[in-house]
Amino acid sequence: MLGITYDGNVKAWGNNFCGQHGNGHKVCCDVPTDIVKIKNIVKVKGGTTHSLFLDNNGNLYGCEENGYGQLSHKEKELLTPTLVATNVLDFATAGLITFVVKQDGVYSCGTNYYGELGHKENGENIGFLNKINFNLGKVVGITCGGSHAIIVVGDEKNTSS
Repeated sequence: MLGITYDGNVKAWGNNFCGQHGNGHKVCCDVPTDIVKIKNIVKVKGGTTHSLFLDNNGNLYGCEENGYGQLSHKEKELLTPTLVATNVLDFATAGLITFVVKQDGVYSCGTNYYGELGHKENGENIGFLNKINFNLGKVVGITCGGSHAIIVVGDEKNTSS
């Protein structure tokens, strides 16, 4: 579990077998524990074995074992929050996939068994943030499940998905 305090700090508790708490180890915590390496966090999300944290400057950090490339990092073990992307407007993650919204489009990485990343390489893991080639308009929302993604496009008043 992940939570954000009113002052932008992050607490984590529960299963930590893959280091997804970001506190430097893989020991489970039965009470909320501070993740001290990151501050000013405005959004947190967790996948199956990884966690992502967005700060108020658009920096996206992630932690866990990174076995499927879902953190877009060359290292396979990230036990403390590590910078994944900059200039991030929004992000979504679930299962073993990650989506990042930037000014110039949407990027994705992780498992791509069913084409859920929006790239033609079905069945192949994509271990780096790869821009999805579509031009649907302004992205105003994004979410995902274990093997699918929903991107909402339009403006604040008129949206479609």
